[in-house]
Amino acid sequence: MFKRMLIILFFLTAIISFFGCQSEGRLDISDVTITGSSKTIGYHKTIIEKDNLNDNEKIANIFKMLLDEQSELVLVKADETIEIEFNNIPPKRITLYDHYIHELDGTNKFGEADYREIQSDGNVYSFKLGRTSAELLESDLRGYKYRGLRLSCEWDNYEYEYAFVVKTIMIPKTTR
Repeated sequence: MFKRMLIILFFLTAIISFFGCQSEGRLDISDVTITGSSKTIGYHKTIIEKDNLNDNEKIANIFKMLLDEQSELVLVKADETIEIEFNNIPPKRITLYDHYIHELDGTNKFGEADYREIQSDGNVYSFKLGRTSAELLESDLRGYKYRGLRLSCEWDNYEYEYAFVVKTIMIPKTTR
């Protein structure tokens, strides 16, 4: 009887140790609320793998999935602010990658993405879309443009990425 209890106790301890320590070394991916033009924007979240950080095919597939899933993309004018609110612990640093993308397949229209760090006010980070270097290469000045945005978020030893897509209208160049 004592031997049986000891064996059961050993197995329970082993199971608890295995499943309890399995998530050690990983932070739960924080949910966020992304808003633009007073509307909530859908997103895709994933763990960043260093060797896939700039994998253009993988990035295009994520943007394509977002384009396909969302019945109507949020229209955000380039001079409007997009806000990201973290529901848990905010990251130490966020880098925004701004892709000018094809609406059909999510691939970059022109070269590499623009990137910049964005700052926070507590748990809320915000930025304005503004212009991209890719706009200089765009010959079609009519209609909506599609921006694929990736937020690379860093905590102490963890990096996660949030990707989302918005429609925008190109800002006309003003002359003075």
